Formats: sequence, C-alpha cells, structure tokens
Amino acid sequence: MVRIARALFWLAVVGLAIVTLGPPDWRPRTHETVDLERFLAFAAAGILLGLAYPSRKLLSGIGLVVFAAALEYGQNYVAGRHGLPHDFLVKAAGAVAGVACAAILAALLAGRIARLRARRG
Repeated sequence: MVRIARALFWLAVVGLAIVTLGPPDWRPRTHETVDLERFLAFAAAGILLGLAYPSRKLLSGIGLVVFAAALEYGQNYVAGRHGLPHDFLVKAAGAVAGVACAAILAALLAGRIARLRARRG
C-alpha cells in the first residue's frame, strides 16, 4: 500500500504543479468554489503523503506546505497567473488537514489490526 500511495502522491505533485503553474485554462473546474477546490486538492495530496511516508508525518506536512508556498510564489512569474497569500493559506490548510487525516486513518487501522491479532492469538 505504501508503494501505491507514494506513486499516487508523486503523480499528484506533478499534477498540482502543472495546473498551478500552467496556463489558467489548464486548471480543472468543478461547480465548487475555487477555495474549496484548492483545499481539497491539497488535502488529497496530504492524505497520499501521510500514507506514503507514515513515519515522517510532521516533516512531510511541512514539506507540502513549503511546496504550496513555492507554487504560489512561482505563479507570479507565469503570464495570466498571480500568487496570493490567501490562496497559499487555503492550500496550506488543505495540506495540513490531509496529513492529519492520514495520521488518524493510520492510527485507526493500527488499532483495528491490533484488535484482530489479539482475537486470533
């Protein structure tokens, strides 16, 4: 599962970079608000990151927040794009929420596995 999560995480990183630094019309559009789209995209990446590197949650979360900052800053050098502090904060919140969700999910799964092992043995 870790290998799959790592592959999906790195694909997500590439995808986020492409839609963030590419032309504005490359950004996928849903019927939700732009802030919700940003939050959910980085939350999904955070979940994948937390599952991909379970022993490095804090460092991974910090890295994803730095990545969000770099993308926002990089938008200032792309025609038709602009990096804004508000957008960074939404992305950073999504990243942190995603890594936290992965940590909670891992803890719940670890507890369930421990209970199953205790019943068998």
